[in-house]
Amino acid sequence: MKFEKECRTLPNQRSRFLRYKFGKNISYNTSIVIEISQHPELEIVNTVVNKLMDRHELLRTIFCYRNGEVLQRVYNKAKFKSRVKFKDISGKNKKTRERLFERFTNYMFDLETEPAFKCILTKNGKKKYVFSMVLDHIIYDTESIKIIEKEIFFLYEAQITGSTKSLKTSKVRFSDFVNHYYQHYQGNQLKYHTEYFKKVFNNSPLVPHRLKMKDIYLQKPDNIESNKHNRLDRKTAMKSLTSLDMSKDVVSKNYNGYCFLIPSEISDKVLSISRKMNIPPSIFILASFCFLMKKVNYQNDLIIDVPISLRNEEMFKELVGWLDSALLVRINIRDLSFDSLILECRDIVYEAFDHRFYQKYFAHLGILEKHESFTSCQVNIIDDLESHTTLFHPFHYSSESIIFDFEFQINMFKNGFKVSCKYMEELIQKIEVRKVCDEYIYLLEYQTNRLMPTL
Repeated sequence: MKFEKECRTLPNQRSRFLRYKFGKNISYNTSIVIEISQHPELEIVNTVVNKLMDRHELLRTIFCYRNGEVLQRVYNKAKFKSRVKFKDISGKNKKTRERLFERFTNYMFDLETEPAFKCILTKNGKKKYVFSMVLDHIIYDTESIKIIEKEIFFLYEAQITGSTKSLKTSKVRFSDFVNHYYQHYQGNQLKYHTEYFKKVFNNSPLVPHRLKMKDIYLQKPDNIESNKHNRLDRKTAMKSLTSLDMSKDVVSKNYNGYCFLIPSEISDKVLSISRKMNIPPSIFILASFCFLMKKVNYQNDLIIDVPISLRNEEMFKELVGWLDSALLVRINIRDLSFDSLILECRDIVYEAFDHRFYQKYFAHLGILEKHESFTSCQVNIIDDLESHTTLFHPFHYSSESIIFDFEFQINMFKNGFKVSCKYMEELIQKIEVRKVCDEYIYLLEYQTNRLMPTL
């Protein structure tokens, strides 16, 4: 089948493809699930999906590897169509239905021969139908999922009501964004980014004394009951570990996760304080994470990877694709107070933001090889403030992979912050991770209670 165009891939797409082709290929998917109350016509569902494919290049794209380069091939709208499969599982028991859905969501895409998404329509009950769409991370980011969900609802409603309303057609394609991205790797732009990274990372962080722990007890706020068995004591929580090469998809044999919730009584104060200080909430969260790392890891000089979106320009806001980058920030906490640390993080992030197109997969590759004795960290902050999260009790889980020694993914919801902590067992013991995460909650509660009356 003849393709319409061929273009380069972004660094994060390239990394994902190389792991698929040469590494340990694991499913890196997300799902969109929509319940339909009335009996849907399969042909209408197919029409909706095909209109969606017409609108977004990456939904009719496959990837190829040629002469060491990863390329993406975009196929013509008229020739590249998807057929949604229908499956009646209403007669299956709950466990069987769950197992079938899990198999669907963990589907291993052949990125070289098929689009990186699949759809299925299932009948789950007498009048209960479910449309499910699973996508590989190589073609989406958080905003892409929101865009796709919004457009599915719009297109489906237009089909069943006969509405003549139409979605606005974007003037740019994902391939246009790729070309825009690589402009930052030429001439003076490249020199500008290179000089910045040389300045920031011209020397290595001091080797932390990981086998010692400070007394990290905070002054107990009045409204916190004593809960000493959950607090960190002077036992060693974090051990010495050579940093990982953050430019590669590293998979450890010993990795775990711990998920917990920061309640709305605390998260609301974080948002309120951020507004009053005229900073994004992500700055406050980053400062609190640095404060935590100093306490549990005895390390003042931190190098932290902060994923960000590249959708800052209006023309790219409605594109479907993996339009994420990473700020590699270096924060020296020294003896800064928490208030001063917030301002320090603000200034460092704002300066780093100007170099957001110069991702870690290029710029950081040589830089980090000489920084061998620090803990590599990531703080991924996702804005879900238009949604609510389901309240839950903290729980441990197994993680598919880990790139950094210690990672926080923080989803900011209306009714609280959901935090997923991924860590390497060589770095922190499973029995200690809850204490570290509890300490983060106490830290936020103490600092927000202290700051609220002063602003």
